[in-house]
Amino acid sequence: MSALPRIIAPQSAGLVPKDFQAQIIENICAALGSQPRPPCLLRSPTGSGKTFILTKILENIGRTTPVLWLWFVPYVNLVAQTVDTLDSQSTDTGLIARHLGLAQNEAPEAGQVLVSTLQGVASAKSHKAAYDDKADDDRRSLAAYFELARSRGLEIGLVVDEVHIALDSATEFGKFVKWLKADYLLMASATPKDARLNAFIASAGNIAFKAFSVSRAEVVKERLNKPWLETVVYPMSEAMHSITDLKLTVLRRAWQRNQHIGRVLKSRGLRTVPLMLVQVANGFEAIREAFEFLTQHLGVAPNAIGMHSADEPDPAMMAAIAVNESIEVLIFKQSAGTGFDAPRAFVLASTKNVNDEDFAMQFIGRVMRVPGELQRAFPVAYTAPTELDTAYIFLANELAQAGFSEAAASTQAVMSQLAGQIEELVVRRTAHGGVSLSNHVTDQTPLAYDIGLLATVASDGTLRPAALPDDAPVIYTPPPGEIGVTAGLFGAMDGGGELDGLDFMQAAGGNRPAIKRNAPANHAELMAALEASGLRAYPRLKSVAQRSTPERFTTEVKPVFDVLELDIRAAAQSLHLSEEVKSMATRAALNLLTEREVRTELFGGASFEESVQVVTDRAALMQRTQTALEKMGLEEQDHIDLIGALARRLLPEIERAHAYRENAVRPDAGVLRAQARDAACWVVHKQLPELQEALQAQWANKAREVPAQALPDALLMPAGQVLAPSRKNIYGVLFPATDSVALSAGALPLTAQALFKNEIYAFAQSAGGQPEGDVFCTARVDGTYEFNTQELAFAQSLDRADFVAWWHRNPQGKPYSIALMRTDNRNMFYPDFVVCLRHELDDEPLVRLVETKHDLKDASRKGQHASKTYGKVLFLTKDAQRFKIVEDNGSLGEVVDFDNLTRLRQWMRDSAPAAYPVFSIK
Repeated sequence: MSALPRIIAPQSAGLVPKDFQAQIIENICAALGSQPRPPCLLRSPTGSGKTFILTKILENIGRTTPVLWLWFVPYVNLVAQTVDTLDSQSTDTGLIARHLGLAQNEAPEAGQVLVSTLQGVASAKSHKAAYDDKADDDRRSLAAYFELARSRGLEIGLVVDEVHIALDSATEFGKFVKWLKADYLLMASATPKDARLNAFIASAGNIAFKAFSVSRAEVVKERLNKPWLETVVYPMSEAMHSITDLKLTVLRRAWQRNQHIGRVLKSRGLRTVPLMLVQVANGFEAIREAFEFLTQHLGVAPNAIGMHSADEPDPAMMAAIAVNESIEVLIFKQSAGTGFDAPRAFVLASTKNVNDEDFAMQFIGRVMRVPGELQRAFPVAYTAPTELDTAYIFLANELAQAGFSEAAASTQAVMSQLAGQIEELVVRRTAHGGVSLSNHVTDQTPLAYDIGLLATVASDGTLRPAALPDDAPVIYTPPPGEIGVTAGLFGAMDGGGELDGLDFMQAAGGNRPAIKRNAPANHAELMAALEASGLRAYPRLKSVAQRSTPERFTTEVKPVFDVLELDIRAAAQSLHLSEEVKSMATRAALNLLTEREVRTELFGGASFEESVQVVTDRAALMQRTQTALEKMGLEEQDHIDLIGALARRLLPEIERAHAYRENAVRPDAGVLRAQARDAACWVVHKQLPELQEALQAQWANKAREVPAQALPDALLMPAGQVLAPSRKNIYGVLFPATDSVALSAGALPLTAQALFKNEIYAFAQSAGGQPEGDVFCTARVDGTYEFNTQELAFAQSLDRADFVAWWHRNPQGKPYSIALMRTDNRNMFYPDFVVCLRHELDDEPLVRLVETKHDLKDASRKGQHASKTYGKVLFLTKDAQRFKIVEDNGSLGEVVDFDNLTRLRQWMRDSAPAAYPVFSIK
């Protein structure tokens, strides 16, 4: 017959109290036996034996006084656990634990402890009915039950456990306590957080309470708590975070730490088997995923894993699993993470966000306790090996560390005050008329604790009742017209009106505007109307220096995808894969990537870092890869072809990596191919820009050239800003400086707004309203025409150059502008200048393109594509006080002197296109 598993249990009533516990028990009992009798608060860290201390206090008082006790806890699952704990100790304490709801129909007895949640009695409806509701033939009301208890000579005592969590509905529960007028009020908290506590004390009709505090140092000294608490997180970039399975990484690292602790225990001759706690999200799927990873990837025996998968917490089952040393891992949901003791737990792996300080405090309590065997082996604090004196919490979410840090700080803030100190409530008014309660220590014992906050005298001499904070925060709404609140500039007119549409930005690209029906009768009338409205028209010159100018240019348009036929396999083959990229892709496929692991000791603040292996989230990696390829416009078959081609390139790397792994079973061919696909997805993830450029280059090379729309016949500018003349610009002007157009346009009268826009005018119409004869097209000069300082300097140098026939400012996004495709993304590129020049003295002039650029990388990317008609674009950038040519690789080339454009002319001659423009130059 196999031996029964060894049981390791938490401290029980049969044990001898530690020194600080004995002092606390004695002092609280003395306080509760004095007059006036104070509400008593026990502040003590999680794992310090609060339940044990409370039980001993109830036992001691019950020896001399017949008391019926009510014990309130924050969570439903803690009701059954508290009943079971008190019941198991009844032989020593004489206390009889019952559920409050079940006991109401029975006769109340001295020594009974009736357990409930606060929500079980905190009801506004019940309070209005003086708690005489919810009664029927099978159940007494609370009022009837307590009346019966008092008639039997029983005093009533009240215990509020985990008060830092329980008092969410503080004032409603306080009303119940005030109505009950309990003879004893005893509370327990793990933190010094007092906001809820103060509201509860006040609403219960008390003005002060007596606090008895135990510092963490006291608890550590008595070997009830581990001295140190480490959180372990994995900070990483967003790109890596999205493809790393941190949940499984946390499980792997936590299990490795748990095994190490087990080895240390054995080396010390200790039989305790460490228990790793795994907290997952609610839902069976999360439990199943954790179980499969532990068994399939970490080699944990299935029968060594305990699971709590029920929808409702079962603390009895959790406790049984926790003490059964054949179980090495306990997986539980967050809802079941409170109210069970696991003294042999050193490691908690949390795969779900825990940002709340109160929940974090509960989880800390699961791993802070010290096993009994370890207490006996190392009875003096800080003498055990560091690994055995540290609680470890591994977090899948780095942000969850804040909740644990706050919980640790709250625990650290509790200072020992074993003799107790009176803390008096203080009421103050806030700036917005609300009420705030705080507490401060006083040496003055009140005449009575339960006289309530006193009424105050108002300015008119009337009595004002005591003000208590409400459950809900006050929402302060400023009244209309309050000082500091700015109304709309036009009052009721704000929000839209008939004037709102008079001034608007014209879309840069767009369709050509509709032809105006009621246009001026002729060109002269149109010019007169423009002049009268305050606009000046700059007509396009038919010729410059006896050279005719074009009516339109040739531009590129994007190819249509259904006729594109990109060579996906060629792009995959041409993609450069460095040795480092191939190595990283292989490591990602084999879960061998490393990231920083940061361990922080929360009580001392020390931090340690090391590189550890993380688990690749294959599903997330594949999903991100597919999403990225879809955004590039690739179809499902393209995905298959691309990943397949990259996988074939990476398969030898995967096979080589397995060959170097000693004592490892070589996977079959199917697994190797799957890992090669994972590596291919990682390459796409990390080298997406390079892949986009490879595909975009193919796309750009398939660009179609078409005639652009005709150039405007005239450009419009507010007459108040006169443009400087230009010898060789096809509109005869140098364009204004940056932001000047908007300023001058803002000064136009409303009548000019209707004309200052892109428009096509017809001077004759048919009987059917269709235009006949010539039309005249105007375009407003906008910000895309404006010159910065270096563009203006270049334009002036073009005017001076004798080999330049004419030049044109090529505005961004206009349907009549020259647009070129880029090889690095889907955006079109509009070179700044169109320049007609002679490469040699007797040559026929050619049209070339020039861009003045400050971003060298962007210039290099744009320069990868050359126009069939205009050839390569010349990129110039300013370096100090000189302008230089930008080479194809993005480096700076030779200087171009704007006073002598000979070097520019030579560059143009060396890069002349094979084709000529579609229009002739005479």
